[in-house]
Amino acid sequence: MDDSGAPAENRGNSGKANGKGWTEERVREWRSLLAIAVAGFCVFTALSGLSIWLLPFNVANQVTVLLHTLAGLAFLLPCGWYLVRHWRRYWKNPVSHIQLLGYIGAGAFVACLVSGLILTCQSAFGIKINYAWDLVHIVTTFATLAFLLPHIILIVLRDRKAREAGSPVGVPEMAGHYGKGALVFTLGCGALAALVTYAYSPGRLQNDFPAEYSFKYGKERPFAPSLARTASGRAMDSCLPSGSRSCGTSGCHEQIVKEWESSAHRYAAMVEFDATDDQGKLVFSSGALNPKGFISPGAFMFKAEPVDQYGNLIDRHNLWEMVGVRYRRSLFPGFSDTAEYDFFCPQMAPVRARRFPQETSYHIEAPRDGTRILKVQAHLYYRKMDQFLLNFMFGEKKGLTAPVTEMASQSRTIEIATPTRERLGK
Repeated sequence: MDDSGAPAENRGNSGKANGKGWTEERVREWRSLLAIAVAGFCVFTALSGLSIWLLPFNVANQVTVLLHTLAGLAFLLPCGWYLVRHWRRYWKNPVSHIQLLGYIGAGAFVACLVSGLILTCQSAFGIKINYAWDLVHIVTTFATLAFLLPHIILIVLRDRKAREAGSPVGVPEMAGHYGKGALVFTLGCGALAALVTYAYSPGRLQNDFPAEYSFKYGKERPFAPSLARTASGRAMDSCLPSGSRSCGTSGCHEQIVKEWESSAHRYAAMVEFDATDDQGKLVFSSGALNPKGFISPGAFMFKAEPVDQYGNLIDRHNLWEMVGVRYRRSLFPGFSDTAEYDFFCPQMAPVRARRFPQETSYHIEAPRDGTRILKVQAHLYYRKMDQFLLNFMFGEKKGLTAPVTEMASQSRTIEIATPTRERLGK
């Protein structure tokens, strides 16, 4: 935009030709496609920025964020070139209040562009934005509007007044063309945002309780005895919560994920141990699952058993009643643990065995029918949810069981010593 009158040497009768050329240059500047595009960009990004800042974050605003960011990246260099070109055309003119408004507005505009670029980089490559830069971006947006709008309006009013006084200045008409072009650009970007919002088809969420859901404590308390609740009072589609792994790998909650990885909820596991003789007959078993999904008593477990104030096990996810833990044994990532299953042959005298911290022993009586070897197998299984909790939530008649994953397994053959050789098999 033109921000001053013609230079002093263009004034007077002797400079009419130069004055006419100066007026034509100002008209060309108002008609410049670059100037119109930059003005439209400023208006659209200002309006879209205010929308992002003030309105609720919905689909339309998410689309606005994308277009706001893409427009800022696309116009970063054109805006910089326009400001440099505009400054070079008018910086030699006498300083006026209009020119000062332009300089201050241009400085605020540059700061707004730079802060927007920094916020974009932080959003794309970091885990959060710096709110100091966010504040700079907001403040410079208002500063740009506060100085550049009066800069343009005062130029139009000045030239309109000059034309009424008899000066052949065609700037007011060109300013109208300039304003219409900027308006078309802004409306086009707004129409694109509306079109993308309309074309977006979100996934259908299933937030209704299944027909067989048990409202044991009444339909007005669908999650009882838990104190959990949802804003709608309805169920929540399983696709809404993100996975715990994505929270950590994206860099947002790395410490929380590390703490969760070592918790009993994540690594609740049991050891299944079987011993068979050389005929395939089962001699000893521990940790096996029965047909209903329950683990046999006495199994070696990696888990935590929280209890309430009466010592009862917290087995319905009623964590608000938890006051302590009666048993805790965890298998941390990258660590190992030992579960010893030791037994003595009947012919041998008992031998005091070395005990390790938290050692669990299972005694197996070797067969007396001439068996020479025992085949033992140990499996480390992982299961996410206890069978009792599944039955409590969905009912035993459903027959639901949690999937069991084998984490590790080992097998060995043990030789049994004869009475004459009197040695302990290993």
